Amino acid sequence: MADFDILVIGAGSGGLAAAKQAASLGARVAIAESRTLGGTCVNRGCVPKKLLINAAEFIHQQQVAASLQWVNPTGLLDWQRLQTAIAEHLQGIRQSQQESLQAANVHIVRGTARLLDAHRVEVAGQTITAQHIVIAVGGAPTVPDMPGAAFALGSTK
Repeated sequence: MADFDILVIGAGSGGLAAAKQAASLGARVAIAESRTLGGTCVNRGCVPKKLLINAAEFIHQQQVAASLQWVNPTGLLDWQRLQTAIAEHLQGIRQSQQESLQAANVHIVRGTARLLDAHRVEVAGQTITAQHIVIAVGGAPTVPDMPGAAFALGSTK
């Protein structure tokens, strides 16, 4: 008998959704992640980007207010405090995701997963068996070969 019905590799938005849905249907589920829960969107992409954009928009709105004769519309941005606030916000999201996995009885395995065969995966030196394996590791950006490509940024750069 396998250790789990389903092993999900990758705890980004797709992997988290797959693990929680399978667990809600009664499956014995594990999820393997080598980095932080939440994947690129939570940790390096969508969420921190939106928080930074909100801060930039606030600065722009202060400039607009000053041009419309508002008295004392400007404030100072403390970059370190903003970075700390963003980090705390992201940690809160990751903590919430971990708690929701635990509440769903999804076993969390930390480490890089390596497929051994159709039903066995090695994670952090241990072999895990599963009837089904879901690979939800996301993707990597491809930078096109074109003028200006050297200025392209990805979520880890």
